[in-house]
Amino acid sequence: MSFDQQKRDNLTRADKSIKNSIDERIRGIVEFLNSLPTYFTTSSCSGRVMLLERKKSWKKDSRLAYREHEKADFEGLKKSISYIPWGDIIFKMESAIFHVCCRTVEDAQKLLQAVRDAGLKRTGIINIGRRVVVEILGTEFLEAPVAIQGELVASDEYLKILINEANKRLEQNHKRLTALEEALKRRLLPLGEK
Repeated sequence: MSFDQQKRDNLTRADKSIKNSIDERIRGIVEFLNSLPTYFTTSSCSGRVMLLERKKSWKKDSRLAYREHEKADFEGLKKSISYIPWGDIIFKMESAIFHVCCRTVEDAQKLLQAVRDAGLKRTGIINIGRRVVVEILGTEFLEAPVAIQGELVASDEYLKILINEANKRLEQNHKRLTALEEALKRRLLPLGEK
C-alpha cells in the first residue's frame, strides 16, 4: 500500500484512544504534521498524570483509575482511590508522545532534527519496514506506588508531594510542546510559506 493510501486510511479511521479525540494542547502539532504531504500521525498524547490499577500484568489486568492531561488535583485523585483493589495502584506522570509515519527515511531525519531543536532528545526512528515511523517522546516522567497488594502505602502528604512534582513536570512538558510546534513549523514548512 502506498504512503498516500496509508495516510488517507489512517486519517479517516475512527479514533481508537480511550479519550476518543486529540488532546487540545497538541491539536496544532497533529494538524500541522497531518497537513504536510510527507507525514501523518498514528497516535499522540499531550502528557498526563494518572493512577493505574494493576493486578497481574500491565497490559491485560490494568485500568486507569484517574487521568488528567492538565494539572492534577488532590481531591480528584484521592476520590479515585477510595476503593483499593486487590492489586497495586501506581501514580504516573508521562510526557507527551507522538508516533509519526514519514514518507521516506530522509523525511524522518528532517523531522528528527526539528524535534531535537525543541529539546526532545528521546526521539528516534522505531521502524523502517513497511513504513517509516518516528517516535517523539518527552523526557519528563514520574512513577511511584500508591497501593501495593491492596494496601495503601502513600499518605495524603506524600500524595500532595507527588501531585506537586508531577504538575511541575507536566508544565515543563507543556513548554516543550510549544517549542516543538515552533521548531516543526520553522524546519518543515516549505520556504515560500514561512
